[in-house]
Amino acid sequence: LPYLIKSFTQNTLKEAGKLDQLTKEQLTEMVRQNRSMSRIAHWVAQAVSYMAIPMFNDGQSAPKKWLVRAYLARAAALAGVPALFFATGLMSGGVAIWTLFGLIAVQSFFQGLAITMESGGTARIFGDKSVTTEERLRANSIMSFTGAIIAIIAPVIAGRIAALPDWFGKMGTGSAVLYGIYALAVGAAGLIYATIRLFGEKKTDSAFGPEAAGEPAPNGFFASVKRVLFSMKEGVKLVLKNRFLRTLVGLNLVASLFSDPLIFNVLPEFVEGVLKANPEAMNWALGIPGVGWFLQGLISTPMGFFGMLVAASSIGSAIVALTVEPMRKLFKRLGFKTEESLTIPFYIIAAIEVPAFWAMAYFPSFWGVLALYGLQSMVGGYVGLIVSGIYQKQLGGYSSKQLTQVLAANSFVSILAAIAATYLYGFLLPGISIHTSLLIAAVATTILGSLRLAAPWLFFTKAERKGEPEPAPTPLK
Repeated sequence: LPYLIKSFTQNTLKEAGKLDQLTKEQLTEMVRQNRSMSRIAHWVAQAVSYMAIPMFNDGQSAPKKWLVRAYLARAAALAGVPALFFATGLMSGGVAIWTLFGLIAVQSFFQGLAITMESGGTARIFGDKSVTTEERLRANSIMSFTGAIIAIIAPVIAGRIAALPDWFGKMGTGSAVLYGIYALAVGAAGLIYATIRLFGEKKTDSAFGPEAAGEPAPNGFFASVKRVLFSMKEGVKLVLKNRFLRTLVGLNLVASLFSDPLIFNVLPEFVEGVLKANPEAMNWALGIPGVGWFLQGLISTPMGFFGMLVAASSIGSAIVALTVEPMRKLFKRLGFKTEESLTIPFYIIAAIEVPAFWAMAYFPSFWGVLALYGLQSMVGGYVGLIVSGIYQKQLGGYSSKQLTQVLAANSFVSILAAIAATYLYGFLLPGISIHTSLLIAAVATTILGSLRLAAPWLFFTKAERKGEPEPAPTPLK
């Protein structure tokens, strides 16, 4: 997306005869603002999507129907991106860019529905009482490893496609072709989900609101809005009542304040600068048979070094998936016998992310930055798998309707923080240098790292960490 926005902006300016009139700094600032707008369109649409979940899933219907429909709707919106890319000369630059933001918003709205349906289904499977801690960890590790391997291979293939020569005078043709492939893949995924029987089974849960009193649910727009607001309120209440969930939301809020704008605005420019400063750093590696072909696919496109960062991060995630079980057994021998208590040593390991980020921000070496980025993914990945398992176990105790409300409320609150942060980076801090942006992100990472060290005690009581039942409250005399 960052590079699609860049080429899209350049093409619309070129067709309007304005590209040569801008300085490099002015073009960079315009691209940065358009990237921010694309992320705001994404997050606002997802926020609306999470609020509107009750309109699509009443907690009694199976998630399969809207999961499949959401994927097919996403595929249609994504297919519109390459179509618009090659049609920009038929409309003004302003109309073209706002149409692109609209397509991103539509895709993101249905993505929000799909994520909720998927997360709810996964939580109900993994969080079931019949699933043991070891089975849940193993299943999450398999999913993480599979995703990591794909994320290592995919940038190489995508890099070759992104390097396609310009078509019809359009710069960055490859990025548009990739969105076309993305649309086909999402559509195929929707058709695959349509064949899964498990997501088609219905489960009736206790009702909320007017239905709970045996009254028929009122129809109409305002009644639907009222149900949405009621559902969101119930979801927030459920999160606030649960010590683990409310702490997790707080940590996610801090992360959202810098992670998304960092990835989509700062890192692409940062890695481009590092690559330009070290043009000879990869020559020896490119000469290795096989390895050279792999690396060339990552660096020969505008995604360049950023694609290598994705691969490095994925390698870190794959290592985590392969070693988390031996690590868990080691810490179990040391006295950390429950999932809850395991968060203590794994959050201590995750704290290594803080010095690694500071070192990355100031490291002049191509390979050093790459290794440090992968290290951050690895040290944070262990606790991520453990917390995911606990999260699924916690959600497994809710009814279908409550589960949907919690997922929607959780995501909605984090998205509000991401919108605010993206707006801050893109518009309220114009002209801010990459060095300053990385410094802000490093300070935020330090704050987040400190909070994470305290997370095991914020998440759970002493009894929960030990796996003991909570003591009964002392009766009043």
